[in-house]
Amino acid sequence: MNELQRQAYLSALGIDNYMPRCVLAYAPASVQCALPAVAELRNRAEEPLDSSSRAAVSDIADRPVPIKSLTDELLGSKSALDLRKDENSTSPDSKLGEVLEAFGTKPGTNKDQPLPSKDVVALVAATDSRPKFSLTIWRVSADLMVVDTRDLQQALPTERLLSNILMALGYQLPSLPKANVLKWPMIDNDLGGQGVEDARDMLHAFLDAELLLDPVKHLLLMGSAASTYILPPSHVYPDVIDAQLASAHPIILESLATPLVVTPSLVDILLEPSLKAQVWRLIQPLIVKR
Repeated sequence: MNELQRQAYLSALGIDNYMPRCVLAYAPASVQCALPAVAELRNRAEEPLDSSSRAAVSDIADRPVPIKSLTDELLGSKSALDLRKDENSTSPDSKLGEVLEAFGTKPGTNKDQPLPSKDVVALVAATDSRPKFSLTIWRVSADLMVVDTRDLQQALPTERLLSNILMALGYQLPSLPKANVLKWPMIDNDLGGQGVEDARDMLHAFLDAELLLDPVKHLLLMGSAASTYILPPSHVYPDVIDAQLASAHPIILESLATPLVVTPSLVDILLEPSLKAQVWRLIQPLIVKR
């Protein structure tokens, strides 16, 4: 076949261009397709068409392109190609198969393999060192900023509970201020810079920007994620709550320069109402003094 015929085959198959990426073992050497004689094509193009020729050309142009014969001819050579590949076990495809089998994967069997069980998925998620959490932040007033650990799987009236807590502390608010939501990781498909220290640096940078020009008197951290990624690594969430219950004083950190109070999250309080008495003891330093 010449180059024009090859391009016609590729065009019928919807392929713009084709270049082989590798040479199969025992395959014949590739030969460049020759172009038809340019002079012959030019002479044919310059020859005037008579009426019968014009009718034949228009009839050919109106016919549908018979691509089925082209595809059948190409697909018919598949069996010969498969036999040629099976004859040589050291072909590139067979080497690839050996490598995949060494890793416990066979080529062409992905669709037949069952999906991983829920236990395997849970194990992979548990061994993932990248933290995943979401926080809701309210600047209640010049005295208080609240950072709560969100749980998107629980549809609970957390904002109503927070309004009741603030009312009990003495804040006269017609409604909660607009909340800011921080999600980590901030970019789901980014594989780098998503560790624990990266999350802690992001939260500290956010709090520094929020509190540098407009500071508050107290910072209320609610839940494990809010305390884990804002407090230093030496402050463990359950131990911090026990220490506050023993001392009845807020936590003072030089890095934040804002007194902290750590409590269970709003979701935890709603799921376990017995925590309300503990939370009320923890938030005593936040009561508005008039």
